[in-house]
Amino acid sequence: MRAMLTSRRKARIKLALKWILFFVIIVISFSISTSGSSGGPRPLLLIPVVIVISAFENELISGITGAICGFLLDIAMGKLIGTNALLLLAVGAFTSLLFLHLLRKNLINIIVITACTAFIQGIYDFFFYYSIWNSEGYQSVFKIISLPSMAYTVLSAPFVYFTVKFIELKTGEAETVGIEEKDENHSRQ
Repeated sequence: MRAMLTSRRKARIKLALKWILFFVIIVISFSISTSGSSGGPRPLLLIPVVIVISAFENELISGITGAICGFLLDIAMGKLIGTNALLLLAVGAFTSLLFLHLLRKNLINIIVITACTAFIQGIYDFFFYYSIWNSEGYQSVFKIISLPSMAYTVLSAPFVYFTVKFIELKTGEAETVGIEEKDENHSRQ
């Protein structure tokens, strides 16, 4: 009985450590997204963070993580609060379901989903903040800001993937311990 309590305690500590590290990654990604020159292309690191975390978590946690990172992305970009939150909420939940039922958790799939999401977000941002208002020189904004930002976002995905995967490998026993304990207890009865 005592061993079971200590294993549960270790599992909870690992789970808490994992989410503390994920929080640090989100804060660093937000900081990078807000640093640099105003109006220039920047990597939107919160997009690959949501996608990679979603690959390893269930759809509810992925959706919540996506919404939080989306709000932070809205703040970082200085856009209307909630637009990227809705997009990343849907992307997080959908990505989690994709990896649960269809895809393998590997770098190529992460890069493809990140590229699709960055493209959708870039097109949305360009259309609703530049093209729709027909402001002067809006065509050059896509080439100068949107496309490089999409490319930087996709190029940052491998770094995020390997960081999150390392954290998952080191703290991933938090979920399996509970399952093993249930199996042992069930077989004893």
